[in-house]
Amino acid sequence: MRYDDGARERADYYQGQERVGERWFFASGELEHEAAFRNGVRYGWQYRWDAPGVLLAATFYADGLEHGTAAQWGSDGRLLGIYALEQGTGWDLWWQEWNGGKVELTEAIFLRAGQPHGFEWAFYGERRLSSERHWQAGVWHGIARDWNGRGQLGRTYPRYRVNGRRVSKAKYLRASAADPTLPPCRAQDDAPNRIFPAGVEAHLPAASAHESV
Repeated sequence: MRYDDGARERADYYQGQERVGERWFFASGELEHEAAFRNGVRYGWQYRWDAPGVLLAATFYADGLEHGTAAQWGSDGRLLGIYALEQGTGWDLWWQEWNGGKVELTEAIFLRAGQPHGFEWAFYGERRLSSERHWQAGVWHGIARDWNGRGQLGRTYPRYRVNGRRVSKAKYLRASAADPTLPPCRAQDDAPNRIFPAGVEAHLPAASAHESV
């Protein structure tokens, strides 16, 4: 696979008939992404570069699932954050480096065996939520909310999904009464204030009294 000017964009690597690695390249020739495979699934370190020569993230895979400690770096090489998964299970996190050097957690999603399972949150920065989703074994299953920068709920939210299918609030209430995997529908949750689990809270600034309710 090549760019329009003929420069290499992607290369696959084989040991005999088995594909054991892939690399993607910037148009200038430097590495942009590198991953290893075993028995057809990811196995070993996966690396991403934000710009030529600027390593962004490193993630280890075992038998196709994230496993162990993953790390993310800033444009100046400093460590922005780390998280750990065990066989694809745990909190997958992402940080944003803003102009001026400030670093904030901007994404958190719980995975179980490599699939979204539980809450997914996106942040504007600090503790200000921009969105919330809920998953069950890789399928949207719960209440979706989006907020603007002033903490106001989006005009068409909340939205309700049961096993991936969008439903009315009335149908969601009936389903959640019989299905404990569906989060409850509570008016107070339409405000972007949450008590976060420890795996997320540890990477956020301390909450003020009014934010933690």
